[in-house]
Amino acid sequence: MTARWCDDFKLGIAILDNQHERFFSILGRLDSAQNTNGNNEILEKIFLDLINYCNYHFATEENAMEKNLFSRFEFHKVLHDCFIEKIYDFYYKFKKNDNSFVLSDSINFLNDWIIDHIMVEDRKYVSAVSDWFGKKQCNQDKSNSKVS
Repeated sequence: MTARWCDDFKLGIAILDNQHERFFSILGRLDSAQNTNGNNEILEKIFLDLINYCNYHFATEENAMEKNLFSRFEFHKVLHDCFIEKIYDFYYKFKKNDNSFVLSDSINFLNDWIIDHIMVEDRKYVSAVSDWFGKKQCNQDKSNSKVS
């Protein structure tokens, strides 16, 4: 069973907290599909959603870290790249009906990685990027109010 989103996972940066919450939602869908013996078409769609969302979310984080000269940016990016590689590995094994693919093991890995990554690695960049996200949000709010 996958973990559910809770306030303990919050970084205090709304855009990232919302994106992290979406990860838990996708993993929940994957877990539900597994528990109901979901068909391969549904599982494939969820895997592709996860891959696409990881790319989107990681780009958001990496852009913020790079623009704010976060000292651990390169290391953090490697963690992201390795995670994406692992998801692709699970996905390709699933697609090929590889006997070494066990969906529950994959879900457990994904769940554990995301929790550890948010609670340990992501917390390291918060102080470096929180002001930038605050200013970015403020600028978006100003431009939205001009459109009205």
